[in-house]
Parts: sequence; structure tokens; C-alpha cells
Amino acid sequence: MKKTLLFVFALLLSFGLKAQCPLTTAVDFTATDCHGTNVHLFDILDGGQYVLIDFFFTTCGPCQQATPKIVESYSALGCNMYDVYYIEISTSDGDAACQNWAANYGVEYPTISTAGGGNTICSQYGIQQYPTIILIAPDRSIVIQDLWPISNAQTVINALAPYGIQEHDCTTPVGELTITPDTLWFYNMGDEQTFTILNETADAVTIEDVIPEGGSALEIWQPSFPYTLEAGASVDVVVGYQVPPLKDDFSSFIINVMTSLGERQVVAMIQNTALDLGIILGPYFMVELNTENPSLDLYLSNGNTGTQTPIEINSIVETPNEGGPYLNIDLSSELPYTLNYGEDFRFTISPRYKGGKDGVTTFIEVNHDGKTDYYNVWIDGELLTITEINNEWRLFPNPANESLTLKGEKLGTVRIFNAFGQKMDEFEANGDELNINTAGYANGVYFIKVNESTLRFVISH
Repeated sequence: MKKTLLFVFALLLSFGLKAQCPLTTAVDFTATDCHGTNVHLFDILDGGQYVLIDFFFTTCGPCQQATPKIVESYSALGCNMYDVYYIEISTSDGDAACQNWAANYGVEYPTISTAGGGNTICSQYGIQQYPTIILIAPDRSIVIQDLWPISNAQTVINALAPYGIQEHDCTTPVGELTITPDTLWFYNMGDEQTFTILNETADAVTIEDVIPEGGSALEIWQPSFPYTLEAGASVDVVVGYQVPPLKDDFSSFIINVMTSLGERQVVAMIQNTALDLGIILGPYFMVELNTENPSLDLYLSNGNTGTQTPIEINSIVETPNEGGPYLNIDLSSELPYTLNYGEDFRFTISPRYKGGKDGVTTFIEVNHDGKTDYYNVWIDGELLTITEINNEWRLFPNPANESLTLKGEKLGTVRIFNAFGQKMDEFEANGDELNINTAGYANGVYFIKVNESTLRFVISH
């Protein structure tokens, strides 16, 4: 009886009092709507769209009055295909009731019932009265906590207009040609590198040509063009490096992809620091570990085309930031080892603690010919990442979240660049350690240039 009275009291409140979400920052959720479609809030926001959420329940009178106007504004603002994405969330209705509701009112956007987590989400957002209609910006701030009253669809359209949300026809977009990844990384000069062109349009697309610009350092090897991609099909384009050495530690090139839909561009970044040292660690990418015997085979390669001289590998050890050791290092032969030009020295690393040291960053220290190079290793349960050669500088944690530490002798001027070569920050380091606040950096790949060296790091919030 008490639950019934409380529900009736809440129902009465919903008719007369002003509704408002008490939060100013969005809470992430992943839910399944009443038709079986998954909805992940932060994925939508990260895609650049605003999100309008209508908190409701089916027997709420004001909700019944407002919904046709919200549906009309949904159609006027592009049917979830452009600036704003509509969702409605019920606090008390199951899938069947929500399906009937959506059919009766012509709701095409996701309707999340209690079965899909609706009541939990309403509680997380502190919703007390219904309907409550909020607007969330792509930066996850709640910019409208209460869109009420709603006289007509134009009320919603006008309220959203100050945020750059424009009216659009609900016609299916032609689609675009997607180039992935947006940034190409070339570490070992001369090795083949690929990027993928994916046809996300509804029709076949002809790739007329792929042309590197900004110098003659890049060439396209395959496939031969013109090349026809059917709807949903993809093709890997192999890019080669022509003439070393580069003039700078890293250089960027624009690759133009000429298609029957028009021109698309992708940025290729080439890093050159490894060649100067005559020692290259590979591979540079994340490798899945075998859970039975997790390990990663690596090699040190004498690839210095300038001198073609032997390199003596004196030691390979782990130097963890704190605690440890975290790794087993198995060498293919005893050290010291003379590495002639063009030869590889192979060894294996594996986590010492299976699943017990998640989120650990450590270093492999390689001593050779009087030099010390560091290779960053990231362990997180089932994945082992070898990031990049850190020369005489140590950069951790990598990937970084809120902060980044750079260690090395006589750091001096430290500059940070984004993946397109644009300078983001500049610091003067006094001493051998610099702590950098990265909380304001967007997720992605960045460079640190210190003295004549360039280090790469990743921001992942």
C-alpha cells in the first residue's frame, strides 16, 4: 500500500511542479531500448552530437501532451542523423508498454524501458518529476536541465538553436568515404605500411587515385587504380618510403584520395629518430597475449644505413618505475653480443604476474656501445603494449590520463605537438624531471620534442 501511495503522490506531483535534473555533468550509460537496439551515451557524445533525453512514463498526462511535440521537433532536426540525438527513458514501464507507446505516438528514436535499465538511469540522473527533458553537449555537460513547458515543436527547436543545432530534412545521407586510421605512423623506414579505405555509402565508389603530397618521400605501391569498391567493401592501400633520411625528427605528408564522391585526405606522419641510433625495436604495435603462456617476441635490429657498423649489445634488463620486477626477459643468446649491420637480436618478454599487475608501466633498458635506450612496456591483464624507443628519455605513464612525467638529463625546452604537427604547449624544464598536466588534452596521439629527440605518447582519458 505504501509503494502505491508514493507512486500516486509522485504522479500528482508530475502534473503541476517544475521538473529539473540536478546534475550539471552527464553520467554515462549503456542500455537496450524496447526494440533491442543498444544505446551508449558517451559513444554518441564522442561522435560530436548533442543528446536530448526525455524522461517519462506512459501514464503521465504531461508526458502524453509533450511527446507529439517532441516527435515533431525530432523530425525537424534531422531524425538523429545530424546535430542532435533523441532518446526517451521510462522510469516504470516494461518493453511491451514502451513499444505500444512508441507506436501510438510515432516515436522513432530509442525508447528505453525498465528492462533496458530505464529506472536505474532515471535514478542516476536524480529525476523526481516527469516529464524532464534535458540536453547534453558533446563535452558531457548538461546545458539544459529542464526544457519546459513545451507549447509546440518550435519551442524545442528554438531552445536548441543557441547550441548550433540546426534544422535538417530526414533524408538518408548519401554517405562518405571513410579513411582509417586518420593518422598513419611510419616507424621503420622502408617497411610497408597500410591504411584502409572503407566505402560506407549505399553504392559502389571508384577510387581514382591515391597521391602523396608534401615531398617525394612517400609512394603508393598497391592496389592499381582506378579501383572500384562496392557498398560496404574496403581495400588496404600499401604505402612505401622512398628516400631517407628525412630532414627533421618527424615529417607529415598529406595523402589525397581521389574518388567518384570527391576528394578525401589522410595525414601520414614519418618518424626518423630510430635511424639515428642505429638500433630499432619492433614491433611497435599492441599484440594480444596467449593467456596460457603470455609472451611477446621482440628484436633489436642494426639498421643504421649511414655507418653500417657493428653494435655491441651489453645488457637487456627491466627497470620498473616502482616495485617490480614485472617482466620475464628471455634472451636468445648470451650477452654481450655483437650485432652486425642488417642482423637481428631476438628475445622474449612476458608478464611475471599473470593478471596480478594490471595497469603497470615498466621499462626495458638496453645498453649498447656506451648508450642506454629505454622501451616503454604497458601491462593490462590480457594485453601487452610495446610503445616506442625512448632513447635517453623516460616518458610515463604511456598511455597518459591526467598527467605525464618526462625524465632525462638537461631537459631544457620541451615542446608538445599534436598528430598534425601543430604545437600545443611549450615548457622550460629546470632539472631532470618535468611533470605535465594533460587533463585538458583530447584523446589521441601526441609528440614531445626535447633537444634533438622526439617521443610519442597517447592520451586516453
